Amino acid sequence: DARFWAGLCPENLGNLDGMSHPLVVGYKGFTTDFDPELTFPRGDKDFFEHLRYAIEQVAKTKTRKPSAWHCEDPMLFDNNAKSAGRSWAYADWRPAQSEYKMAERIIGFARDADARVHICHSSTPATFNNVRSYEGATTEVTWHHATFDKYDMANDKRLKMNPPLRDITMMEKMRGLLRSGLVPIGTDHAPHTLDEKEGDNQ
Repeated sequence: DARFWAGLCPENLGNLDGMSHPLVVGYKGFTTDFDPELTFPRGDKDFFEHLRYAIEQVAKTKTRKPSAWHCEDPMLFDNNAKSAGRSWAYADWRPAQSEYKMAERIIGFARDADARVHICHSSTPATFNNVRSYEGATTEVTWHHATFDKYDMANDKRLKMNPPLRDITMMEKMRGLLRSGLVPIGTDHAPHTLDEKEGDNQ
């Protein structure tokens, strides 16, 4: 069976119940500039209040389906690492803390609203620990975050992804979580072209 996330953005917060098709499991939002149509206003000083409001609105829907979030905070990206020239610079540019700190905020907003929330494709143990702190939160680990580490990017540009691969220690911990049965396996649901993978760090 296939199910879908409905896109969550500022323009559709007033029509969430109208988007609640039986095949829709919830509403997915992005905290990065993945897609201009699915991005909350990053430059706004009240950016986090926009995220809080979105989670509150999803919690008020008739079906009480969860919101799901791609968690990365661009304010924590390391631009010095991006320009370092290493094959794994893309991973260092988007450090682990940009994910787990954003996940911590999202889960805090969900807790305040008594809302269900899903953190997509956790790539760090700290993100998983944030999820475990709130019974209304869930997550998954992708097979690639539990199989490859950032140094593998030197041999295969197809391993460029968001959130990026982590170091060996984090990868092994994520693999351990899968083996323990504490978290389910997920898939990469945002495919990109090979040209995009082989391009400059973006």
